[in-house]
Amino acid sequence: MTNFNTTLLRNYMEQAYDDGDLKKAVFYAKHLSQVDPIYENLIDYALVSKESGLYKQAIRTLDQAINLDITIPDAHIEKALILYETDETLRAYNYILSLRATLLDDTPWALLAVLAGELQHLQEALFYANKAVNQLPDAWSFHARAIVHQLQKAYLLANEDFQTALSCDPYNPELWNSYGLFFEECMAFERALEVYDTAINQFELTAHFLYLNRAKIHHILGHKEHSLYDCEQALEQIPDSGDIWFLFATILHEQGDFLSALHAYNQSLRYIKKDASIHFCKAQVLEALGNIKQAKTSYQHAVKLDKSNTEIRLAFATFLIKHNLSLQAHALIREGIDYADNTASLERFLQKHDNLFL
Repeated sequence: MTNFNTTLLRNYMEQAYDDGDLKKAVFYAKHLSQVDPIYENLIDYALVSKESGLYKQAIRTLDQAINLDITIPDAHIEKALILYETDETLRAYNYILSLRATLLDDTPWALLAVLAGELQHLQEALFYANKAVNQLPDAWSFHARAIVHQLQKAYLLANEDFQTALSCDPYNPELWNSYGLFFEECMAFERALEVYDTAINQFELTAHFLYLNRAKIHHILGHKEHSLYDCEQALEQIPDSGDIWFLFATILHEQGDFLSALHAYNQSLRYIKKDASIHFCKAQVLEALGNIKQAKTSYQHAVKLDKSNTEIRLAFATFLIKHNLSLQAHALIREGIDYADNTASLERFLQKHDNLFL
């Protein structure tokens, strides 16, 4: 194939990606990697596949790139990141660890530090993080060391490294997000809000996760209108996010806008079908709207999905008693005693309502 045609394919791929059409981007990237299977094209195909959730396909393509040149770190790093993101942290750690003799000075010490930290090898993680900073003092190295300090609960050192990382790369939305989450872990919610405000308002970063996490902070601080606004901004970018819809529904529910909350809970359940918390909240909204039959069904779904959850079980039992279904409530609580780790609240409930169960 001519250089003109490969350039055209690359342009099509990049345009599809910029338009948010990942399906088309994958199609063009795959075609490009087949007609011109050079390292760069294979990496692009793997990255687009990864972003589309096609992890096995991405790893197969990365292995092809690695076979072309095992000494280039890029494909190794992306492969380890996929393993990490798919909850195979130990495999990712062992994989990078095994490459030190091959990659030598190109070993991704910062990534290795984060992986070791996630596995609670904290002293080893700090060693790798310091090595990364000494070898390449860039934003990613300082960010990695900040994460390790955070895991060690050395919060002052972590804060210092986060600030240094941001001074190196102030337009990195993932870095701002990580810094905001750091303050959230420290229960410093006002500081977290300042971080998200700076990222969004000053640096004009509009990544959906910045809006989502700022919405969570506004919610914690009781700024419900601001929280709703941020949820709407996030949903404009990721309308199929069950997590965003759930937060949106929760805020509407708290405001007493039950019809809007019900719609949002239903949207959330389109994308997260097996979450007891969502079914539980939906049941409460349906009950508030007077739809007793559907509320009961939602309570049943919630209990089925999380049989050991005493809060849901007690709420459902209270609902059943309220609607003159005491025998069903008794059976529900008795069943819960077999599943719950702590049965005290269930036993108290039985004693309190003993006269109804006779």
